[in-house]
Amino acid sequence: MSAAEELPNAAGLAYLASPYTHNDPGVRHLRYKEAERAMAWLMSQSIYAVSPIVACHELAIQHKLPFDAEYWSPWNSRLFFNCDRLIVLTIDGWKESKGIEQEQKWAFAMKMPVYRIIVSDVYMEGRGPDRSYLIQSI
Repeated sequence: MSAAEELPNAAGLAYLASPYTHNDPGVRHLRYKEAERAMAWLMSQSIYAVSPIVACHELAIQHKLPFDAEYWSPWNSRLFFNCDRLIVLTIDGWKESKGIEQEQKWAFAMKMPVYRIIVSDVYMEGRGPDRSYLIQSI
C-alpha cells in the first residue's frame, strides 16, 4: 500500500509543517533542504502538499525578510486553512518549533487529521546513503 493510500482524503491538499527558525543560517538551510526532500517524496507518493519553508526560504534570503515564525504566521495561516490535513516533518528542532506548535493547535481545533513523517537514514546498495520516510497518524 502506498503512503497516499494510507492517508484519508489523499486527493486533497496537505500542509507540511517543519522546523525552520534558528540563529545559524546553516541550520536554516539544512532544515529547508530536509523539507524540500520530504516534499519531493510526498509528491512521488501522489500526496499533494504545500510547504511554507520550501516556498519561502529563498525568498526570505534574497529579499532580507525575517526568519521567525511570528513574521510568517499570517501567511502560513492562509495556506494552512486551505488544507485538509497536517503532516509534521520530525527532523531536528520540530519539538521546539513555535510554528509547528501553532499549526498543531490549529489542526486539533479544527479536528483536522495530523500525521508525522519519521525520517531515517538508510544505505541503499549501489546508491549509497539515502533517506527513508514513514508516515504515522498522531
